Amino acid sequence: MRRAYYYTLASLPSLFFASPLPLTIKDFFSQCRFELTSKDFAILQSAQLSPSDYAPLPFLKKWYSRERQIRNELVRLRARKLGWDAGRYRRKGEEDGERAVKFARDIFSMDSPGTAEKRLDQERWNYLSEMESNHYFDLEKLISYALKLKINEKILGLDPQKGWEKQEAILARLPDHINL
Repeated sequence: MRRAYYYTLASLPSLFFASPLPLTIKDFFSQCRFELTSKDFAILQSAQLSPSDYAPLPFLKKWYSRERQIRNELVRLRARKLGWDAGRYRRKGEEDGERAVKFARDIFSMDSPGTAEKRLDQERWNYLSEMESNHYFDLEKLISYALKLKINEKILGLDPQKGWEKQEAILARLPDHINL
């Protein structure tokens, strides 16, 4: 039987998309360390926003599969636009996520990368909310909370000046024959 983490989840502050953080991911892990089993704590710490081959729970497998679907479709669209072979950049994974593919196409058609990234993060947040809907005091609910914290940390940590500098550095490394 799976453990329930009533105290930990009941004591966590509410999270809202793109809002100031009530605690950092480091503080969150410190708080969870006391009640979780060592196995569950290791699984919680392993949860990440980007797809991973390590998915010890169906919840994580579903999350990673959806992320992979969106990312693969964005790769396919970008490669087609640049005249490249997308196969080299795509990752193995399930390809039947019609909703994820449609969403990726909508994101790709946006003019502003900043707006597209924020919309992508909002969709991730919403998907996590859907996934956690039947989870109340379990590890999956804690994983969803951790991933939402990571989304907000990412959003709040974005610095437009650093973004421009990073973009310029990437563009400077591209071969001369690539025209963007």
